[in-house]
Amino acid sequence: MQSDLPSASEPSADLPPPPGTASGSVSHADGLLPSPSGGGSGSVSHADGSLPSPSGGGSGSVSHADGSLPSPSGRGVGGEGESKLTHCFLPSPSGRGAGGEGNHRMSRPRRHSGLSLLSWLVAASLLALPPVRAVLEGSMALHMLVLLPAVFGLGVCLPQLLPPRARGQLAVALRPCALALLVIATAGYGAWMLPISLDLTRLSGAVNLAKYATVLLAGVAAYVACRVSPWPLVLFFGGNMVWMGLTVGMLFLDAETRLCASYLMGDQRVAGAGLIAWSVALGGWLLAWIARRANHSGRAKELRESAVNASDVGSH
Repeated sequence: MQSDLPSASEPSADLPPPPGTASGSVSHADGLLPSPSGGGSGSVSHADGSLPSPSGGGSGSVSHADGSLPSPSGRGVGGEGESKLTHCFLPSPSGRGAGGEGNHRMSRPRRHSGLSLLSWLVAASLLALPPVRAVLEGSMALHMLVLLPAVFGLGVCLPQLLPPRARGQLAVALRPCALALLVIATAGYGAWMLPISLDLTRLSGAVNLAKYATVLLAGVAAYVACRVSPWPLVLFFGGNMVWMGLTVGMLFLDAETRLCASYLMGDQRVAGAGLIAWSVALGGWLLAWIARRANHSGRAKELRESAVNASDVGSH
């Protein structure tokens, strides 16, 4: 007697297929037999003639429309892993094309450094011109309020022309010399505030050249010292400079005779008033800088203490 029950080898049209798969006797709309994973049968090709892979994609032996082999991730495989799709460049890790935006952004710091160096050279050349020096050195007020601060500022800007890594290495190397740097900064600038020093610069070219060199060096030392010195030390030496400027300015104002043989009495009083104004401005900037530096140091100390406390709690 023939049984009405279907055999195990014959698929039944009444039984539903397993979830996610099509019946083995039923084909897709394009005539493809489903694979176990829901793709086309391995013996049947897609509409473009490619064999389906077990994962539902094209077979690994079949190339894309551009002739490149598909990689395991679904992308075309080139000679050394380069893509042969429509774009002919590899994407950078940031998602931008290699050699395009990345190189452009890398060139910006170099261009900025080149412009800074050019600006520094232009300013130094301008101060070195004989007509400009004659005008600035011919007046006591311009000499002390414009020329000396300008040369000092060039010294401050000089280390900033170095690359960031070189500046960091310079700061690490000169950190043990913080006290010496502050002494050089204050002595190198303060020595040329004395009346006799101003007279000597007008009488001797060698002394005048030494003035430019020492004030420039004082600016370099001041910049490095402010980076590597503790803020109480900077406050002490900066306060001395402020006090020196106020003292010399009041001396120039109250003197009844000329203190410099090379300058007139009226010019001396203008220089004294300018020195007092400069000193007050320097004192205000110094206090603001010290407050910001102390606040930063306090927050860094709190972060270190919290990290230590957290590590102690974690160890217990």
